[in-house]
Amino acid sequence: MVMLAAAMAAATPLVTVEDIVATRDISGVTISPDGRWAAYRVSEPSVAENRVALGWHIVGVNGGDHRRVADGGAARFSFAGTLIENAPIWDADSKGFHFLAMQDGAVGVWLRRTPRYRRLWAARDRLPIDAPIRVGLLAWIDPAISAPEARPIWSPDVDPKVLQTRAGRRAPGPGDNFDVLALADYVSISVDQANREHWLISDGRWLIRLMHHDGTLLGRSTLLVHEIEGVDSAAPKIAALQQFLALTARGEMPASLRPRESRAARWILELRTADALAAGASQKRIAEVLFGESVTARRWRIESASYRSRVQRLVKAAQQYLADPFSGPWFR
Repeated sequence: MVMLAAAMAAATPLVTVEDIVATRDISGVTISPDGRWAAYRVSEPSVAENRVALGWHIVGVNGGDHRRVADGGAARFSFAGTLIENAPIWDADSKGFHFLAMQDGAVGVWLRRTPRYRRLWAARDRLPIDAPIRVGLLAWIDPAISAPEARPIWSPDVDPKVLQTRAGRRAPGPGDNFDVLALADYVSISVDQANREHWLISDGRWLIRLMHHDGTLLGRSTLLVHEIEGVDSAAPKIAALQQFLALTARGEMPASLRPRESRAARWILELRTADALAAGASQKRIAEVLFGESVTARRWRIESASYRSRVQRLVKAAQQYLADPFSGPWFR
């Protein structure tokens, strides 16, 4: 028995830390409306590359080979170090599904779809260095990359929630200094021609913007002086400041201060409508994909009049936001 146990131990490879870290995980399992397919996300950590690769797969509910059908984009993590979940949304006809992570905010998703932005992007090498400000950005963002990777930094001229800060002169009290390196995994920075630092702090579910006027926040803790003026214009900044203070005090954003957007489902339908229009789809085809068998194949203008009206409203909204991405309620 001792010899047998020793032989088995010798034949069994040891499990290393790398093996544990690199274990694949499955999440976001969602069944299609017709009950035939399951979509799910596979996360595959790589110790060598120090990243997590994400991919979307489908498999038949009754068995069969699974297929990888889409890249999952950049992995995003919570403050607790856990991978942020992302459940897919199936088309009503079960012919496809969508996943969405609008980390750059809905306005960024719309802006990068507009013909004007794409023309500016194509000509960016011939434009002045501050040309992105024409569309409200501090730096260009490739319209081809996925939303989770975009992370645009908006100008204070278009985003009323940007906190204006300067370096304080007095000796800081306990807990008064801000160390941006404590949030290093969640920050992006752009520096304008006046050497002002524009900071984005976001985990994808919420964001905070700082515009720092004096020196740099890099490499040291700083006593911040917050400049807030006005009455109506002060309200969004005070709300942002409350988020900032809670974040720096707790190391995570309290659930009570995370934005809740009840209109997100409609925004997704509007985006899908815009993409369908760009692909040349008719309103009837848009209705069939979005609402499935509820839309009648014949005499749909009469027998599916309510769905036709919904699609017409979606088309109107999509055309409006493509013409002027900032006309939406994104910053309000």
